Amino acid sequence: MPHHALLCVGTHDACLARVPLSERMGIDAEVIEREQLDIAEARALAERASSRPISAEKRTFIISCQQLSNETQNALLKLFEDPPTTAQFYIIVPRFSALLPTLRSRLHLLYEMDVSKDAPDG
Repeated sequence: MPHHALLCVGTHDACLARVPLSERMGIDAEVIEREQLDIAEARALAERASSRPISAEKRTFIISCQQLSNETQNALLKLFEDPPTTAQFYIIVPRFSALLPTLRSRLHLLYEMDVSKDAPDG
């Protein structure tokens, strides 16, 4: 069974490259890149996710944030607990600690950037 919510940990560009091009382009794809996603945006996302796709089998939502408040994560948690069957989600964060354990438990890890390659030697 495919997962409806996938997690990518790393930089926006590196993680976005892991999302199939067909899922990040077109009328049924939405890329949301923010420093911080607020609660109102999370609630609006849930509303949009419940609408039917126009030309694809699913609507794809790529949410790339540096940080998410606990309130916003709880709104996303509700969405991921009972997701619309016609929605696919990708969550991009710079580090695991940006997410609450309860939200992480609803996500399937797609990609984790090897940060050791970016660490200075010594």
